[in-house]
This record gives sequence, C-alpha cells and structure tokens, in this order.
Amino acid sequence: MKAVHFGAGNIGRGFVGLLLHQAGYEVVFADVADALIDQLAAADRYNVHEVGENPTIRTVDNFRALNSGTQEAALVREIATADIVTTAVGPHILKFVAPAITKGIAARAAGLAPLQVMACENAINATDILRAEVAGLWDDAAGSLDDAAVFANTAVDRIVPNQAPGRAWM
Repeated sequence: MKAVHFGAGNIGRGFVGLLLHQAGYEVVFADVADALIDQLAAADRYNVHEVGENPTIRTVDNFRALNSGTQEAALVREIATADIVTTAVGPHILKFVAPAITKGIAARAAGLAPLQVMACENAINATDILRAEVAGLWDDAAGSLDDAAVFANTAVDRIVPNQAPGRAWM
C-alpha cells in the first residue's frame, strides 16, 4: 500500500505521516522546501516525540521524499500508483497541489480502485475545496472523475510545537 502526502512539515511528518506509517502505508512525502526534502530523502527513518502523561518516541520508516516543484513527473507517477493521497499544506495551498493530483488521477491504470483523496487541513470541508480545484482541471476525456477518485472530508487536530533552532528532527 502506498500513500502520497503533500506537506512534509511538522503536521505532515509528525501526524499524518505517522498515522499513514502506522496503518502500513509506504509514504511518499511531497513538498517544495528543498532543504527539507533533501534531508528526508537522505534519511532512512525519523522519530516522532509524543509528549504528555505517557511520552513516547515513535519511529517512522518506509518513506521517500520528492520535491513537488521540481520532480512533478515522478510525483505524478507516484500518485498514479498510490492508494491514497493526503495533504497538510494549508487550505490556501490546495490550489497549488491540485494540478499534480489531477494529472496523477488521470494517469491511473484502468482497473485500479479509485484513488482516496483527503485534505487533512485545519479547515471545514477542505477536501471539498481540493475536489473543486481538481474538478476545474479535469479533462472528461480521461473518464469520470467520480469513478477515478473518492474525495473524503476529514477533521484533524494535533498540536505540534515549533522546535528550537538547531534541534534535529530525526
């Protein structure tokens, strides 16, 4: 099982990426932050530090990273063969990730199950926003968008505090 996740920041890695990893997905992170993608691409694992009454450290592995600004063709190929696409980029950025998602959905092989798409944003009905962006770009010659993808609204919440400068996140 493979998930493509847009947004490799604190929420992307420490929340959505962790949940996808725990569910058994190989995770392909996509982000435009060059240094972050380079750091992720060079790593074979990273740790998520959960604090609270029972603090724990969870290790995430089985991931890859792509620069969504410079590696679009590779990203589209990953989406075309993924089971799920998630985002944690902010609701105003969804319009910028929609073109790659649209191309990935259109490139899926016949017979694959519909791609599951969820915008894990701090906004009500964020996936509806993403679906509208994808639908606006969709070419009906590729078939029915409703047959190719399922867009499920989600509600997410986790506090991920900023890290002190120079503190390693892996």
